[in-house]
Amino acid sequence: QASFGNSMSGSPECSVSFSFSVPITAESRYVEGQGVRSPTVLVGRCPVCLQVYPQGNPGSGGKVVSAFVEVRPRGDWVDKWEFSNVSFTISVQNVDGAKTHTKNGMHTFTPKLGNRGWQQLLECNGYDELKSGGWVFKDDTLRFRAKVSSASLQQSKRRRPVADPGTRMWHEMKFPDMHICTGKPGEGNEL
Repeated sequence: QASFGNSMSGSPECSVSFSFSVPITAESRYVEGQGVRSPTVLVGRCPVCLQVYPQGNPGSGGKVVSAFVEVRPRGDWVDKWEFSNVSFTISVQNVDGAKTHTKNGMHTFTPKLGNRGWQQLLECNGYDELKSGGWVFKDDTLRFRAKVSSASLQQSKRRRPVADPGTRMWHEMKFPDMHICTGKPGEGNEL
């Protein structure tokens, strides 16, 4: 479930808010470093998703829930794309809404820094602790909410289409080794 908004105060800022539920039960076999991605949503011209690691991302020790906003680059983007000054929020919801845990950040996303979030969004020692703390809902899910916004998300990162050489030469008026024929070859109509 996603909601979208565009604010026109000064420069056009794009924003998206979306929810993501991760199934989790006592029998779940998530291991440290095993992530789950939300469906990708588009904010401005930038596809983003939420990466969730129910047992923590690699190197976390496995006693945390990790979550990150991730830019999902398109294949036709320039190599050195960048979305600057992106504001983002990740919340893990609690059955008791007053206990919902929220963190905010600001980041410039690039090919080398394509995601940002928190390795220790929520500390826990497995399913039983998550359940007793109110983090697991009746439908056996961990529920997350993310918001991403920035004016830079409206900028296109696509490569310019490369014109075929003939079209480019025509526009530049460069015709090396070009012959124009007015009839069939061998009939004497070549120029």
